[in-house]
Amino acid sequence: MKNVLKILGIIFFSLLDTPSIAAKLANSPSPTSCISKSHPSGCISKKMSYCFKKSSNTLEMSQCFETAEKEWNTALNAVYQKLLNAIQEPALKESFKEMQRNWVINRDKQFAFIHNLYTLTGGTIAVLNEAGSRILIIKHRVSELTDIYNSAYHMEGPQ
Repeated sequence: MKNVLKILGIIFFSLLDTPSIAAKLANSPSPTSCISKSHPSGCISKKMSYCFKKSSNTLEMSQCFETAEKEWNTALNAVYQKLLNAIQEPALKESFKEMQRNWVINRDKQFAFIHNLYTLTGGTIAVLNEAGSRILIIKHRVSELTDIYNSAYHMEGPQ
């Protein structure tokens, strides 16, 4: 995984351009347009890819990751609320809330571990590797909750 992220970082460094990050993102897809779709990953990933193609340095790439992480958190909150609102049984709703609280605790532990790991490895690429790892964790959770919602509430036939 670490090597894959390093390779991605090298690829991103080779795609150099100079416009400001704000200008780059102005014409990219809106994260909110992704949230209504069953899986937002395509839209957010396209926006992130567009941002990287226009980035000319590590700081701008880091800003791309920061923007993507915010968008993934927005998508996570949206799918969480969608699923929470769909659950009618009070005990099941509480169970879901507890499950998500436990996930947040585990996510924070993962983030701390990843931070410590990349702090030890050092180098300019470490900050990008850390950011990419954080995004993958959130993206995976969005996918999990989206799949749960879709399988429970969008099945064909009787529900």
